[in-house]
Amino acid sequence: MASIFKRGGKKNREGKYVASFFDENGKRVNRTTGTTDYDAARQIAARWDTDVALRRHGVIDATQARVADQNRQHIKEHIVDYLEHCQHVGQDKAHIAIKTSQLAKLVDGIKATRLSDFEPNRVERYLAGLVKAGKSHRTHNQNRATAVAFMQWCFEQGRVASNGLKIVPTLNEAKDRRRVRRAFTEEELSRLLAVSDERRPYYLFAYYTGLRVKAVKAAVWGDVDFENALIRVKVGNAKGKKDDIHQPLHSRLLQELKRMKSEVPFASSIDPIFPGVPLVKTFHRDCQRAGIERYDADGRQLDRHALRTTLGTHLALAGVLPQLAMKVMGHNDVQTTMKHYTALRLADTAKAMNALPSIEPKAVVGPAALRATGTDDAAAPSKVVHSSAQQNRQQLCGFDTQKLTGTVADDDKENPDDPKTSTCVSARKSRSFDNVRHGSATTGLKEMPGRDTIEKTRAISSVGQSARITPVRSQVRALYRPLI
Repeated sequence: MASIFKRGGKKNREGKYVASFFDENGKRVNRTTGTTDYDAARQIAARWDTDVALRRHGVIDATQARVADQNRQHIKEHIVDYLEHCQHVGQDKAHIAIKTSQLAKLVDGIKATRLSDFEPNRVERYLAGLVKAGKSHRTHNQNRATAVAFMQWCFEQGRVASNGLKIVPTLNEAKDRRRVRRAFTEEELSRLLAVSDERRPYYLFAYYTGLRVKAVKAAVWGDVDFENALIRVKVGNAKGKKDDIHQPLHSRLLQELKRMKSEVPFASSIDPIFPGVPLVKTFHRDCQRAGIERYDADGRQLDRHALRTTLGTHLALAGVLPQLAMKVMGHNDVQTTMKHYTALRLADTAKAMNALPSIEPKAVVGPAALRATGTDDAAAPSKVVHSSAQQNRQQLCGFDTQKLTGTVADDDKENPDDPKTSTCVSARKSRSFDNVRHGSATTGLKEMPGRDTIEKTRAISSVGQSARITPVRSQVRALYRPLI
């Protein structure tokens, strides 16, 4: 039986009552009733005691009861637990900061206080409001992904019965791309290196390795293997990688790194290769000095990350297979390499079209020449060799070689009541004809090709169907008596 009391005794007369009871597992639970009224506190404690009895006897599902208990907590407590989980599994700090901001804005936008407030229709209306406010489709999808990931974690932890946010639709980012990068041409990249001076090694390093700005900042001299021309990218610096990766170094970059190392002979293995990287405004100032426009005619722009796009594009122009380019770029999916890091221009595709062979017209052979050579649709006549026994049987049945190839004589067409035709049909069913072994020397069928055999069978069947004459047994006996 549940009991109620106030913490602090008589000194806490204005305090709220606390209910004390044992749960279905026999563990004592002290839970505040949230009221200062004695009768109301007694009713709340009795209700909790009744719920415990129902769970203990299996009337109420334990899973549903646990979900109900979790739903009583404030939504911010669940968000704090989720962010601690993200930090524990090693997610990037910047990524966690973005999730924190997005979840806080989502909670305020839908006015959520409990997990049950994360309804699909309320979240979808919030995301639609972002698009109406001028946000891109990419921003819409990123906020949706954060909300879905949070609810999926709650479902796996047993805090909600299901993840209903999965049905919230995503938008097509290709129809609303706000920032589209373009690649440097070889001439533009050469001019950038000419005016960059002390920032030239960074631009060379970023182009030949294809590393992101974060990975370039984290590169140290101990990661460079001068003997094997490799550089190691540690876990956490490469996006989406769970293990260290080794990137091959171009001979031009290896030469530049050796020159830089000679200038700092006392640098340790943990010293960064680039103590500082160019800022965004410094990069654009270098491009302006080199006479490189930031935006092209299609609105595509250049930034520091465009050096990575340039590497992917130049690999494609060099004829490198997409599977190999994917490994060089450090992607997990070849579609990412082809879609975002291969900015081929119209002039580049024109070169590919010019690489096709030149097809010239040739003289067309006429139909008469085709018939003469037997290469048209008409089958060329072939000479069929028959044995003497087969020729005698053909004469007795009343058909010649043309009937074997599917051609019926004109006399048979005009005289369907010819007894020769009926005799041929009956001869096909006679005992003497059935007793002859197929392919023996008597028939001579072994010398004929398979196609001719099929045509002969069809010709014989067509003759019997066209004649439609019932054979006379006496005529058959008279004709086949010499063969018996």
